Amino acid sequence: MIKQYNVDLLKILEKSQIFSYALTFIKDCFRYKGYLAGGFIRKLLLIHSNQFTLEQLEKDYCSYHCVHDIDFFFEDDMELQKFYLKHIASFSCASKNAYECKHLSVKMQLIKTFIGKPEDIISSFDLINVMVALKNNVVYVHEDWSKYEKLKLVHAVSWHSPMIVSRLNKYSHQGLQLSQETQRILPHAILTFIEQKHIIYSDMNFTHEDIKTFSQITTHVHELISSDRITNVNDLLLIASLHLKLYKSYNCDLKLNDLIMQKLMIHNNNKMLANQNP
Repeated sequence: MIKQYNVDLLKILEKSQIFSYALTFIKDCFRYKGYLAGGFIRKLLLIHSNQFTLEQLEKDYCSYHCVHDIDFFFEDDMELQKFYLKHIASFSCASKNAYECKHLSVKMQLIKTFIGKPEDIISSFDLINVMVALKNNVVYVHEDWSKYEKLKLVHAVSWHSPMIVSRLNKYSHQGLQLSQETQRILPHAILTFIEQKHIIYSDMNFTHEDIKTFSQITTHVHELISSDRITNVNDLLLIASLHLKLYKSYNCDLKLNDLIMQKLMIHNNNKMLANQNP
């Protein structure tokens, strides 16, 4: 359930030179049935509740190694188009999903694919931690948001997005632990992803019901990668990277590293032979 309450979060940004450029667009979007939602508003709420600082937020957005987004949403597509046309000199049509404006290391996105009221849009998000929105001085937030944030837990409620594992990894690197329910479902998420890639399971030893421990899913991924079931090298790397992110095993799963290198060597050799014999 989504709650609403009044709080002036923009006064936090008014103290910052880094966000002064973005603040102009933020205030103007409210005049076009617009609002902000997601990770940026989460950080502002954490600052408001003394769990984060403006200095930390500025440091995050000043990192040129990782561009952070400020996501703008709109209740009406016509209002979105009016806002975009007004600021067309600043925003480019970067993709079918959003108009983008990047100023220094701060990127603003006008989301085109999700149109609707704040409470409806954030209810569709995959993590409770980002089920937050700001429209004028009204904050929309999931009723359990404070509970998980105080416990420093990230909690997933939807597993439909193919990016869910990467997003969980992102928030775990921000100091959050996975909630117990999220930990329980996570191994099944990677199996679902693998199945969506249409990989045949005829001789595999594991199914969803068999996966109970981290060691079992590790064995499963090892068998999968060493088999001939993944022929596309991009799929191989993506599945392997999801597994590594899933268990934060960048430096400890040496067997997987060896399996990946062997597969890549075979792939590169086959590619060279194909180029030599057109």
